[in-house]
Amino acid sequence: LEQNSCGHIPLFISETGYSTNLNADGTFVNTEVQQAKYELRDWARLYNKVSGVTWYNAIEKPQSDGYEHSLGHIKMHTSYKFTTEADEEKEWVSDIPYEAKRVYLAIANWNTLLANSELIQENINGSIYDYVFKTPDDRTVHMLWNSDDVTVNVDVTANSSGAALYDMYGNAKSLNSYGGYITLKISAE
Repeated sequence: LEQNSCGHIPLFISETGYSTNLNADGTFVNTEVQQAKYELRDWARLYNKVSGVTWYNAIEKPQSDGYEHSLGHIKMHTSYKFTTEADEEKEWVSDIPYEAKRVYLAIANWNTLLANSELIQENINGSIYDYVFKTPDDRTVHMLWNSDDVTVNVDVTANSSGAALYDMYGNAKSLNSYGGYITLKISAE
């Protein structure tokens, strides 16, 4: 847009997501873990580039093809059904216990740690990604992953004697820094 003198026009990604549907051979298109890590990666990569992102869709959809059905972030209980598309929003049972998929938990953690933060740096070194955010309460948060799907050690600069390491679901572990660095074991998650 800038190259064509269009100025700043808000840009929204209105549908994004990853299906957890089964292929014909019984393997997953994506597992729930893959769905979660890929969605978080998308959010980091798009953070300062678009005005907003909407995932597609919140709850798994009945009576859809398998790929479309499994894009949801919340599992659909088997008794959740409707008879026609016109009745889609009317005929559902209100006491159904929905189950959060891993992507739902990961995005809740994202919101807890990074809501209203500023992306200040993108460090990409081969398969190692380190997105650095500054939170409204002046904390520095590194979002790290290895796209090669193997665990590796990474040194991260530390401006304090300790830090907290969170997995993508929000489970925390305390860490200490040594010589201004914290050595982390990171994976694809």
